[in-house]
This record gives sequence, structure tokens and C-alpha cells, in this order.
Amino acid sequence: MKNLIYLFACLLVTTLLFSNFQCGDDDDLEFEICEAEHRFAQLNVDVTPEQAEYLRGDTIWLSAEFDAADVFSDIDTINFDTGTGLLDVYILDLLHHQDISNGYDRFDYINVEGEMTQNGINYSVHKTNRGRIFFECNQGICSFKVGMTTTHTANYCVAFYLGFIVEGEGGCQPNISFDPIAFDVNSHNKELLESLGITSTVHINGGGINTYEIVNNDGAYIFKVH
Repeated sequence: MKNLIYLFACLLVTTLLFSNFQCGDDDDLEFEICEAEHRFAQLNVDVTPEQAEYLRGDTIWLSAEFDAADVFSDIDTINFDTGTGLLDVYILDLLHHQDISNGYDRFDYINVEGEMTQNGINYSVHKTNRGRIFFECNQGICSFKVGMTTTHTANYCVAFYLGFIVEGEGGCQPNISFDPIAFDVNSHNKELLESLGITSTVHINGGGINTYEIVNNDGAYIFKVH
């Protein structure tokens, strides 16, 4: 009996497979050929006030504004009148011996334009040190301004590691990435790393990323909170 059931199951699977792969007329086959472009562009982020040391309760503002047509001047297949941007960012509480602790919940966030949030970060292990800045484009001008109010005394690093922008109407979208993402500051305050013994990378908990470069990375901004 078991053999008959097994034979029947095999015949059923075989029939389904052949029925799914039958050839039909060419008119029945519909393919959308997508020739999306892939571009990289640098994004500069401003810090206000730009300081090496802050007091607990101070607010650090991160902002950017740019004309998408200038940044992506070689792309004429995307409509930036309505687009959405996303920046992924590490917020790290720096410790000694090139290690880090969780830093996202060490700040309160103020969203003036755009939003600093953890929406879309699905795994709890990622939420300890990751945030996202979402922002919009209006008539081709893209901008955001978010504040980070300090609540804990420590040494910190804010570091961008991923960013992109997509056309608001969807469809066959060009793949547009921000690389590099750099802080437009007079100093990244990397001298503060010496007392912490950080010389190259920091170890990041969770997410499959073991180390992250902050010493030679203009996408990292280091500061101390008293």
C-alpha cells in the first residue's frame, strides 16, 4: 500500500512539473526588459554645532540639502520631483580596546525635516546600534534635518554606512547609491580615539558585521559627552 501511495505521489509531481514547463505561443510570454542604471554619488552631511565635546542635554543636528539634478547630473531617466532617500547609520558608544557598546538608545531624537527612526530594522540585535534617516525630495530638492539630544555621558561615534535614493513613482528604477557619505566638518575629532586605544576598527555586535572602520573614514564623527 505504501508503495502505491509513493508511486501515485511521484506521478502527480511529475505531471505538475511537465504542465508548468509546457511551451506555448510567443505571444503568451510577457517579459519586462529593465535597463536600470547604477550610479554612485557622494553625500555630505552637516553637523551643528560642530564640537569635539558636548554637555548632556545638548542637541546635535545632522542635516543635508542638495539638488538631485546636480548630484546625479548624468542620469536623465529618473524623476526626482518625488523621491525618497534613506541613510543607514551606526550610533556607537565607544569603549576601550577597540570595542563598542549599544548607542542608539543613548539619545533622544528630534525630527524637523525627515525622520530618524528604526522603522524597517527588523532584528532586535540590530536595533541596539542602528538607526535610519528617511527623507523626501520635493521638486528635485532633497533635504533632511534631525536632532540627537544627548542623555548619557560617554564617548560616541556616529557613522554612516549605507545610503540610496529611489524614484517615488516606482517602476524600473535606476540603482542610485550614496558612496561615500561624509560629514562636512572641519574636524572628525579622531584625536579622541587615542585615549580609547582605537587605532583602526571597532567591533560591532550583531548583524553579521564584525568590524567597522572609523579612524580613516570621513563618514564617522566622534565626540565626547560630559
